[in-house]
Amino acid sequence: MRLNNIRIVGKDCTGCSLCSNICPHRAIHMKPDSEGFLIPYISDACTNCGLCVKYCPSTHKAGRNSCTVGYIAVTKSKKIYKKAASGGIFTTIARTFLNQNPGALVCGAAYLDEKVQHILINNPENLQLLQNSRYVQSDITKVLPQIRQYLLNRKNVLFCGTPCQVAAVKAFTKKCNDKLITLDLVCHGVPSPMFLKWDINTYYGKVHDIVFRWKCRLYSGSTYFLLINKYPKIQSIISSNSDPYFKTFMSNSSFRESCYNCQYANLNREGDITLGDCHISKDYPNLRPGLAKSAVLINSKQGEDVWDMCKSEIDSDFLDIKKEAQINTQLLHPSSRPNERDFIYQDMMSMDAKDFRTKYGRHDHKLKNMILSIINLLPKKF
Repeated sequence: MRLNNIRIVGKDCTGCSLCSNICPHRAIHMKPDSEGFLIPYISDACTNCGLCVKYCPSTHKAGRNSCTVGYIAVTKSKKIYKKAASGGIFTTIARTFLNQNPGALVCGAAYLDEKVQHILINNPENLQLLQNSRYVQSDITKVLPQIRQYLLNRKNVLFCGTPCQVAAVKAFTKKCNDKLITLDLVCHGVPSPMFLKWDINTYYGKVHDIVFRWKCRLYSGSTYFLLINKYPKIQSIISSNSDPYFKTFMSNSSFRESCYNCQYANLNREGDITLGDCHISKDYPNLRPGLAKSAVLINSKQGEDVWDMCKSEIDSDFLDIKKEAQINTQLLHPSSRPNERDFIYQDMMSMDAKDFRTKYGRHDHKLKNMILSIINLLPKKF
């Protein structure tokens, strides 16, 4: 029998889990592979009906929307900005979306139960769970059918995720997504959840939250410091070069294999709106100087309507999209695959933890970390 199931996708699989939800025979289950990335496992119940291949985003050409206009932007809300990775635009849009659409829901990535997973929020007060960057592959397996059911019930849904996740949500809900708004992120690639869990358990112990883009009053804008919130109310602050997980993320060394051949890394976007850090903010010295800014790309009429709905809550200026893409090259092509990627996951499983940290990171000075932790408790300017 000719193979007609999701196995044919191979290394192009993004782990979006659409296939496991679309299979009419429940023959596909998402499980971690040897590196900890979610991949589909197929049981004997498979009939080779081909439905999973038909819907799989990796088997279709990406880029449904072309960017029409861009903005450099920062929220007017002090509360939102403090917790945001850059300009706080996602939370500003999400809060306005919930307030303007009674019964609406927002779906984004949260750190819960020691892993990053997408959850649905219907209360603006809970949006803090979805704030800040999550530099790991988030699991959307459970929320896909929930999103479709809400859309079938004529609820407005705002989904924010990586472009491949947005593509999965759109494909899974294509017969009922007229009330769906999507925000895709300028994604450079995702390491595995297993690597993140191993890193935290090995070097920090039990934690209840992680922040990859901590804002410190000593620095203008965002920083690349990892803030670990431990039990009970103990914080550790580590630079990106000191933590093996964070450092290898920054060097593109730990990404899923499909990330190095990502079909979404260009200006033809999946989402109605694209969000990311603004890399040319120095070209706009009069726009909220000293604050981190976001790049916002409007890719569809729906995206334009959402922007018009919330722009009064945002300070912005028109963005030079071509220049931004020249600096933030993920808007032009995927991340390159370094040679280090060949053995990093093998080293994680075989090397002594201290040796692994010596090879892939460096030790922070304890006094420096203590000073930064104290500074973090002081009031921040806005």
